[in-house]
Amino acid sequence: MNNLKIGVIGSGHLGKLHIKMFKHIKNCELIGVYDKNFIQSKAAASEYNVKEFEDINVLLNKVDAVSVAATTSSHFELVKKALGMGKHVFVEKPI
Repeated sequence: MNNLKIGVIGSGHLGKLHIKMFKHIKNCELIGVYDKNFIQSKAAASEYNVKEFEDINVLLNKVDAVSVAATTSSHFELVKKALGMGKHVFVEKPI
């Protein structure tokens, strides 16, 4: 079975938790993290030794699925974008 390539969108408290957890899930390959706050995503990427993406489209083109843990007000647009590109989505509530 191929590993599921996943990206995390959002690098705040919950985003960092998702990064940490996905690094330890069997059959899951964490590709990287994106956050519109580049300073925050760069810090999270460095802390967890993952690739940081400054362009959401680049991340979405490299993954099979995303975990959306960004600010609540951005959930709908981020999920819509990912689903529109045929990606599987896990999203923190509310959508």
